[in-house]
Amino acid sequence: MPVHDWSRVESGVFHDFHTAWITEIRNALNCGVLPEGYYALAELYCPN
Repeated sequence: MPVHDWSRVESGVFHDFHTAWITEIRNALNCGVLPEGYYALAELYCPN
């Protein structure tokens, strides 16, 4: 499927899609999908 062939677009287009998708999933989860007391983050900092 062409939509899954990321070699057809520049790397910046893929990166933009990827970062926007993460934000949209986070927003959807935080707008009532997750149970009370839970929340989604786009990134989690975990120091070693």
